[in-house]
Amino acid sequence: MTRPRALAPADHSYTLDGVLLDACQRDGREPGPDDSRPACRSVAALLLDAGRVAGVEVSGLAVLTAGERRISGGPLRRLVLVDERATPEQVRVLLDLVEGRLGGGVIATLAGPADRDLGVYQVPTTWVLDPGRATVSVPGHLELSLTAGSADMILDIPEHELSWRVSGCDGLRGGIHVAGGGS
Repeated sequence: MTRPRALAPADHSYTLDGVLLDACQRDGREPGPDDSRPACRSVAALLLDAGRVAGVEVSGLAVLTAGERRISGGPLRRLVLVDERATPEQVRVLLDLVEGRLGGGVIATLAGPADRDLGVYQVPTTWVLDPGRATVSVPGHLELSLTAGSADMILDIPEHELSWRVSGCDGLRGGIHVAGGGS
């Protein structure tokens, strides 16, 4: 997919209801301000039950990020994966949300400019949210499974040097119900 051209939407408002999944394998050190080393390998997923971003309906869609990030301070390298069912307009507003162009810190694990963007791709996504386990996958490339504060990640995207298999890393699953931004 070609990277959608980011347009600053006139409407910066958003309402989101869904689930945020976040996994991070820490390497035991926090980079200093001049240090470009990653503090963790990460996968995060925003699974939207209902939502509207910049006037565009985004209900039922998923947006995922994979890469390396600082524990505080945002992504170093990030690949963005958007549900293949999204229209070009939906991809654009979800990318605006993830890259922080709509303001607010609503999805801090996903948001903000990356030091190095690896691309944006539309991919098939599936997810299952059970009371004890949450799983999201991009068949053949990514699987994230969370249970009670622990996560397992499988990532196989060698063309972007993102390939790892991690068990038992830090994991977070949280419901999100937010409204933000403004016209």
